[in-house]
Amino acid sequence: MAEKPIYVRNPKGGVHSVSQEHYEALLEEDGTLPKNWSKLTEADAKKANPALFGLDENGQPIPSQEPVSKDEAGSLLRELVAQLKAGEGK
Repeated sequence: MAEKPIYVRNPKGGVHSVSQEHYEALLEEDGTLPKNWSKLTEADAKKANPALFGLDENGQPIPSQEPVSKDEAGSLLRELVAQLKAGEGK
């Protein structure tokens, strides 16, 4: 079973998901997070950085896209250019 991530906010305001090991490495000698770092609940992390959970700013899932090969990308680009050129004379 995978360990549950820990959510932290860094001094610049970025919200990240870290492993227990990474979290422990962040801690000061007295067991506290460094100045301007904070630990977040999952709900607070989701509000602050929905993309971390695969969601857009409205809380909707971000559609996944399959990687496209260079050949396929080139073919799609040539097709788009042809369509644009065909529409130029109209």
